[in-house]
Amino acid sequence: MDRRRLYFFIFGIVAGSVFVYFILIKGKKFPAWLPADRVKDQIKGTRIELTPKATCVITCTNIAPKEIGAILADGDVLFSESDTRKKPYPVYHIAGKTAKGQEVTVYTETNSKTQVTLVLEIVPKEKSQLQDCNCD
Repeated sequence: MDRRRLYFFIFGIVAGSVFVYFILIKGKKFPAWLPADRVKDQIKGTRIELTPKATCVITCTNIAPKEIGAILADGDVLFSESDTRKKPYPVYHIAGKTAKGQEVTVYTETNSKTQVTLVLEIVPKEKSQLQDCNCD
């Protein structure tokens, strides 16, 4: 008699788990949990604009604007270098690689009211890439 109860119990747990998965979880997008993912989600929902200095660096280093968007979406948020308490908008440093393998850090500032992410500066890891540029 005890084995029969155990089988019913296990069947109930399995059936309930399958029910919960298909009814409540499958196909739903849950909000980001980690701080870096939250920052990237916030940036994904905004329009990206470049400062003149960032535009100059993109032109000089042959980085496509599409690649900057990819770095902002998939890069690593460097909280140790970011100014998260800056007013009125925090500045985040996001590091990533371009399609050509160039390592760059993108400095961004996101205005959540106007839904605009301003790319303040783009800094290649190898400073020699900017020697011929006059982007100051």
